[in-house]
Amino acid sequence: MSGGRFTVRPGFRLRLTFVFFAVFVVAAAALLIIEYGVVSALFDRSLANGFVITPAEMIDPSAVSDPSATSWIVQSGDGSSRNSDLVATFSIVADAQAATRDEVLNGLVLWSALSLAVFSGLGSAVAWWLAGRPLRRIRDVTALAQNISEHDLTDRLALAGPRDEIRVLGDTFDDMLARLQVAFESQGVFIANASHELRTPIAVIRTSLEVALRRPSVSPEVRTGIERALRANQRSESLISSLLTLAGVQNADRPSKSSQRILPLVCSEIEAYAGQALLRDIVVLNACPASITAVIDTSLFELLFTNLLSNAIRYNHYAGSITIECEERPNAAILVITNTGDILGEPVSDLLKPFHRGASTRLANQIGGSVSVTPGSGLGLAIATSAADSLGGTLRLQPREGGGMRAEVVLPRFE
Repeated sequence: MSGGRFTVRPGFRLRLTFVFFAVFVVAAAALLIIEYGVVSALFDRSLANGFVITPAEMIDPSAVSDPSATSWIVQSGDGSSRNSDLVATFSIVADAQAATRDEVLNGLVLWSALSLAVFSGLGSAVAWWLAGRPLRRIRDVTALAQNISEHDLTDRLALAGPRDEIRVLGDTFDDMLARLQVAFESQGVFIANASHELRTPIAVIRTSLEVALRRPSVSPEVRTGIERALRANQRSESLISSLLTLAGVQNADRPSKSSQRILPLVCSEIEAYAGQALLRDIVVLNACPASITAVIDTSLFELLFTNLLSNAIRYNHYAGSITIECEERPNAAILVITNTGDILGEPVSDLLKPFHRGASTRLANQIGGSVSVTPGSGLGLAIATSAADSLGGTLRLQPREGGGMRAEVVLPRFE
């Protein structure tokens, strides 16, 4: 970038074609120059051998009328001869040579230039084709790399053909994907196993605290401590459940997707969260048309929408609002969830990171100014992102003007 402008460079195939074309033109021009020089030299030699200038008395002494004067006979290539003095003889030969040489060489230059132009055009087409052949396999590598995410590392290039540099590149890429797949699967298995192992002691702690809380002999101070411990235990259970959900989404097999209408699924989840929204006097406006469809897996879509809706309620103002909109495009269905709230004090990209709960100004700590809200686990948006990726879509977050956030989900409409 220079002077505020991006410098657009031609593609590699175009540059490679230009190199092939330049080499062809330079080689052809050099060949024509050599050809011109060789033809010119051969032509001069041929003309010189076509005229034999001999003293007349050596050929026909009777043709000499004045023995005191030197006379010459010019014999041409066809065997004819004529007398001439020396000056006239050389003039005839020079004129004939110059005229014939100029005519032939000028014609050679003209036809060589025309041939060079025609074959340069053909050469550029051939150069474009030749440059595209090796790049076609590189494009296969690029296309696969663009479609790979951490949620699906099963695809492989498996390039065929001779074991050249591109084949080695493809095999190396496949080996790298295999190693990444093993690493991601091991990470997911570890998280799932650890979460399962933690569930049992957490459940035991919760049961013990609830039993202790029911005892009438518990003093108010101890009761307050037990209630705090129960709230902390509840957050731990929520975190473990979220970890299991995230591990399940990231390590699940390819979902079974089909074309479905979005509105019934959205309405079902809004109804499930109506109590939480009502508790904070939040108005939820559903503006999704009934006709919009997308190719989705029901459970993954519900997981995606649930986390976005829960996030919009949790980080909203008291008596705020949430707007849900849908839009249909030629190849995609767009789901947009916009909520009011505080102005974001951090980049929205940070909100997608696991265990990131946002700045303290975004946490709604009160309901109506008195009741606390349990903070989230910091995994909701990470789970939503993983679910969107597994559905073949994308999740984008944007700050809302005036505070709050806008979440846009792009889902495919066709298989």
